[in-house]
Amino acid sequence: QEEKRKQNAQLNLFLAENERNRIGRDLHDSLGHTFAMLSVKTELAQQFLQMKSYEKAGKELQEVHEISKQSMADVRRIIDNLKTRTLDEELVTIQAMLEMSGIQVQVQRQLNIASIAPNIQSSLSMVLLELATNIIKHAQASSCQIHLKKLL
Repeated sequence: QEEKRKQNAQLNLFLAENERNRIGRDLHDSLGHTFAMLSVKTELAQQFLQMKSYEKAGKELQEVHEISKQSMADVRRIIDNLKTRTLDEELVTIQAMLEMSGIQVQVQRQLNIASIAPNIQSSLSMVLLELATNIIKHAQASSCQIHLKKLL
């Protein structure tokens, strides 16, 4: 029982670390460059204002505005990605979870995951995650098989 608790704690740490890394990558990829560009553009605008080159300063400020709007869209996209789970990503996590718990897992896919709507993928991911958690906690299994196929 104590061993299972330790495995569950390790599993939760693993899942949290995976999610933190994914969020960090998304933020770095989309926002790191954006903030650097905003800094450069505002500095240029200030210099143009000091030189009384109002047209050039206005152009830089317009670009700052456009970059800011794009950045807000990027943040919304990142947040939406946090809300939805792609089935492919979750299958990798679920497989790692089970293997970390000493359970051999075999995944067979007989469907085109890319053709499944994102909200359905998210729901399936949550069901599979719950299933894997229950297998780890209650089944005392040494192996499991996950078969994904379209029934209709």
